[in-house]
Amino acid sequence: MADFIKTFWSAIVSLAVVGGMYFGAKAINAVWEFWALIGLALGAALIKWLTPMCRQIAQKVRQYSALTAEASTLREEVQNLRQQIADEKRRTSEEWSRGISEGRLEAVGAIAANMNEVPLLNAVTTRDGQLLLRAATTSVNMPYLGALYLVQSSLTNEVKGKVRIASFDAASGTVFLECIETRVVPFWQQLEASAQINPTVPPDVRLVPYTLPPLEAGGQGPAPTMIRAE
Repeated sequence: MADFIKTFWSAIVSLAVVGGMYFGAKAINAVWEFWALIGLALGAALIKWLTPMCRQIAQKVRQYSALTAEASTLREEVQNLRQQIADEKRRTSEEWSRGISEGRLEAVGAIAANMNEVPLLNAVTTRDGQLLLRAATTSVNMPYLGALYLVQSSLTNEVKGKVRIASFDAASGTVFLECIETRVVPFWQQLEASAQINPTVPPDVRLVPYTLPPLEAGGQGPAPTMIRAE
């Protein structure tokens, strides 16, 4: 009730002032100036009323621009994250497939090496820049391609590396093995350096069939196919 009375008397006073100004201006023939003053007062009131609103609008526009930029950045980050996830999935799948393939080859090589007579090392040679060990076998059954052996010292049992049958000559019983894992690097460097000058291998070095390490867990896939050197 107090607010109503206050508003009522404010309106009465305002109207009385405006009415008094109008009749005063009319009495001195200054009505035009009165309306000009009213227009200026109205403009000032509108400016005062609109200024906070304009500030709020400008602030919201700035906030909207910042939010738009942040949203754009977030969209880019989400897109990059999705791409990284896709790349990681593809890389994991490729590594899994490669691991399965390598595991099968290793299993085949281990089985094949233990099925026939172990070839005897007798020389080293090179083919297309690759170092190969040459071995001989007198067995009627030639070893399988891909058979895996360890190159081992007969004196110390030190393993120099792991080799795999890469090719063979059935007529002469000659087998060529490529190194797929070096464990004593100086040994292989020395063989490579002397391949053209002195192609013999150290007399204490021999081939030992490779055996798979014990499996902790996991299933078995289809039995892989082995190719015998005929």
